[in-house]
Amino acid sequence: MLAGCGGGGSSIPDATSPGAQVLLTRCGQCHGIHSPGSMTIGMWDYQLERMRGIFAQRGMPWLSAEDEQALRAYLTAHAGTR
Repeated sequence: MLAGCGGGGSSIPDATSPGAQVLLTRCGQCHGIHSPGSMTIGMWDYQLERMRGIFAQRGMPWLSAEDEQALRAYLTAHAGTR
């Protein structure tokens, strides 16, 4: 998720949706992308808040409200159940 780190990408559901694009372009800039179904929405919420903290700690801008909303909607729609 950190800008300019270079990195991953993977096959994900509904890859052209706005939320998937945030996942691929923002999160995938720094690290490999986990399939949305690999975690529950609770786990994704935890990871997003953890990343928000890392961004703040490093003085980096977080996602725009629109991008965060799209990402959360995408993850909610495609999250795993356990």
